[in-house]
Amino acid sequence: MNSLVRILIALLVVLGILAFMTTYTVRFTEKAVLTTFGRVSEGSVKTEPGMGFKWPYPIQSVIKYDTRLRFVETRSETTQTADQKQVILSIFVTWRVSDPLKFFQTYGAQGSRAIDHFRAADQAMTGRLRTAGAQTSNYKLGELLGIDGSGRLQALEQSILTSLRSDSSGKSLADQGIEAVAVGVSSLRLPESTTREVIERMKSTRVALATTAASQGNALANKIKNEAEQQAKTILAFAERRAQAIRSQGEREAGRYYETMKENSELAVFQRSLEFMRGMATRQTTLILSPQTVGLGLFNPDVLKKMSSGQIPPAAAPAPEPKPAGRASAAAPAGPDVAVVTPGAQNGGGK
Repeated sequence: MNSLVRILIALLVVLGILAFMTTYTVRFTEKAVLTTFGRVSEGSVKTEPGMGFKWPYPIQSVIKYDTRLRFVETRSETTQTADQKQVILSIFVTWRVSDPLKFFQTYGAQGSRAIDHFRAADQAMTGRLRTAGAQTSNYKLGELLGIDGSGRLQALEQSILTSLRSDSSGKSLADQGIEAVAVGVSSLRLPESTTREVIERMKSTRVALATTAASQGNALANKIKNEAEQQAKTILAFAERRAQAIRSQGEREAGRYYETMKENSELAVFQRSLEFMRGMATRQTTLILSPQTVGLGLFNPDVLKKMSSGQIPPAAAPAPEPKPAGRASAAAPAGPDVAVVTPGAQNGGGK
């Protein structure tokens, strides 16, 4: 019984070792290349995730490549722009394995492991990226920094990516089974001398922009001012014409009124006296005037006594007759030579 158990355990161990040696698993983030005595063919690539079968090593072996994005960045290097300015540039690229068969054929001789192939590909990609960085010489410094308002840094990155994909010095990235996804400038720095020049240039550019904006503002202000003055002149001219028309109409109506008043001058004087008294009679005001004042003749009661029916009162009371020489009686009244107008008497005005 013990011998049977030992045999079963040994059989299971052997089956496990055989299963490990004859099967392999590909994840959904991987692509595999199956080699037979170190050689590959079109049918040696497995791109679908899952389990596969193979002959034990050394007859067949499987190399699995991670197809997720990889990142490569160059060290900061000094390069020259189109306007002979020095810049310190650092560039990065993201890439991945697009064709595992071509990738293995290109870098398979670098070792038996996928990590050896990736290390060799990173080194090659770094060299190609440094070479493609020479595209910087096609752009001026002001264009890269956006000083001139162009901001062509993104255009430089696209030029580097195009140059990286189609390298004329050897096999293109597609021929190596590599897809360059994106290229970017991770840092763009200036030497001290170039920095001073850029600052001065930016300063002059901003001054020019400020001058242009100020001149445009002054031109717009002058335009608005001229339009406002023209509108004001138009409004004043219209107002003057309107005032002249009203004044002419008033003169015509006043002419008719004066013609009517000429027919009865005493009535006209009487109406003016009433208007004069109405204008003088304000609240809380006491006026002491002589009845001989023009317009106050109606305040003299003797005037109304001496008038006949239908007669218009005079504008002013007649002057008193001179008194005969001699002693005047102390009890005799001085006569109506004072008129008292007290519109505010109800509020404690004078008498």
